[in-house]
Amino acid sequence: MDHGERVELLRGAVSAPGGVWVDFGSGAGAFTLALAELVGPGATLYSVDRDSRALERQRREMSRLFPAVILRVLAADFTRPVDVPCVDGAIVANALHYVARVEETLPLLAGHVRPKGTLVAVEYELARANPWVPFPLPFARLCRVAASAFLPEPELIGRAPSRYHGEMYAARITLGETRA
Repeated sequence: MDHGERVELLRGAVSAPGGVWVDFGSGAGAFTLALAELVGPGATLYSVDRDSRALERQRREMSRLFPAVILRVLAADFTRPVDVPCVDGAIVANALHYVARVEETLPLLAGHVRPKGTLVAVEYELARANPWVPFPLPFARLCRVAASAFLPEPELIGRAPSRYHGEMYAARITLGETRA
């Protein structure tokens, strides 16, 4: 998946430019850069990943490609409480399938998002585990996990082919809404 495809996958999650967002499990920042393109100059992005070298590569790319976007990096494990402020939106892309206890992690991530803010999950539409996706989170399972955590129902906002594992999806959870 290239940068333009990642931008299109996230486009339905960003309703307006600006704001404060966080990318949990950002790695080298492929989706952070896509988000930066959508939120634009003046926005603030927090990027959280355990790999400080990946965060440094991300910082260099962000500075080169989107110098007017403010980037704050934090080397931390997003499955535990992290020191980021309440944000307008959060993404967790290609990261939840590494989390064994996603039922605990999803509400933890949602807790960083202001009411009426957005939490976006980007994952593979896989039902069976493999060495690269040890804990698959297909869209139907994401919906069940959200329901069990009393989070609003996820809305499918995009799908894209993956050269590795069939198809990826992007799902938006708008916080502060109640389940019907």
